[in-house]
Amino acid sequence: MTRRYVTDLKDGDIVDEVFLVADKQLRANRNAALYLTVDLRDRTGVVNGRMWNVMEESCNHIQIGGFVRIKGKVQLYQGTLQLILTHIDAVAASNIDPVDFESMTSQKIEELFAQLRTILLGFENAQLRTLMECFLLDDPLMRLLAETPAGVKAHHAYRGGLIEHIVS
Repeated sequence: MTRRYVTDLKDGDIVDEVFLVADKQLRANRNAALYLTVDLRDRTGVVNGRMWNVMEESCNHIQIGGFVRIKGKVQLYQGTLQLILTHIDAVAASNIDPVDFESMTSQKIEELFAQLRTILLGFENAQLRTLMECFLLDDPLMRLLAETPAGVKAHHAYRGGLIEHIVS
């Protein structure tokens, strides 16, 4: 089965997928019944999920920063998509592909490398240009450049952010 990301979700969709828990809160409604609200994230975005009439102890295994498999239905509520959950269960991090949950540049890495190559090979000084060619021929270095964020929190803080920052 193909992975469905947050940006793929549409009103009315039935969902059975793994997400990263970005936030979790147990709340009481006006009748004092408990419900769970979770922000579920993948590399494309965040969607809020709600599970009605839960018991506090049934939510203890759900941890912020952990992974969960959810089942539910996408619903449009006040102009925003949310998931109405029928099932939520913790999933071991060893059972997921971390790439599905890492934010990444919206630009194509190949195009960013083409721009970088043009910049580096455009050096007029022959010695500097030769040095830049050595960098470009270093495959492990270029692979790291493609995967590394430029910052930790705000500034290009996503996969491919460093190369995007360099060429911008």
